Amino acid sequence: MAESCAKALESKGEAYADWVFNCYQQHVVNGELSSIIGDAGKRLICFLMYKLVVYNGFDFELGSLKYYLDDRSCFLLAVDLDARLGSDKLRIIREIASIWNLRMLKDYSLSWVDGNNPEQVSWLIDEGLKAGLPNLVPGSVNNPLSINESLLKFQCMLDQSSLNLKMEEMLIKDLRRKWSIKTNKKRSERSQVNVLLLPETKEGIKQLMRRDGYKTQGELVDALVSKALSDEKGSL
Repeated sequence: MAESCAKALESKGEAYADWVFNCYQQHVVNGELSSIIGDAGKRLICFLMYKLVVYNGFDFELGSLKYYLDDRSCFLLAVDLDARLGSDKLRIIREIASIWNLRMLKDYSLSWVDGNNPEQVSWLIDEGLKAGLPNLVPGSVNNPLSINESLLKFQCMLDQSSLNLKMEEMLIKDLRRKWSIKTNKKRSERSQVNVLLLPETKEGIKQLMRRDGYKTQGELVDALVSKALSDEKGSL
């Protein structure tokens, strides 16, 4: 095959051979990219896309293709299609990966956030937007399909904010403080209600608590009632 390709290039002339070589240099990066980003998750891919678009002029508008590919595949394809030489693209991505690694050394814990609590995660995103975090982030994480993905979106919003590390740390501490005040206030407003339940209902409540991570029956009932009322408003 190599011999046949060489003969075909010879018949086309030197200019054509140079064009083929340049195309090869442009597109021969995906293998080396994998060694740089490893098994990158959605958060890192989102960060790479953001840096490449905003600071390096890459184009991730892949038309309808993006609806059939996962985030990693969209990232690889967009990098592959960019007109720069492969060596230039690899250099840029190595630089962004270095920035990411430094960021991860300073990544702030969100262990106080319950990834299974839709009220808390929605509140977190709303408060982040009020604080100036970006509303849109690249990739599928911008349209989360679950509560855990919503929390991931908040992390991506932080990654792509204009805040420096000190301001980011202060923001997270302030959000934690506000949530603590909010939950303590709600606890003080709670009232005890005695109800009679069927045995199968009690067992169902236990199953839902285990599945969704609620610590008390009251939290579960609050969440179910809130969701039911929200769904009713949405259908009006």
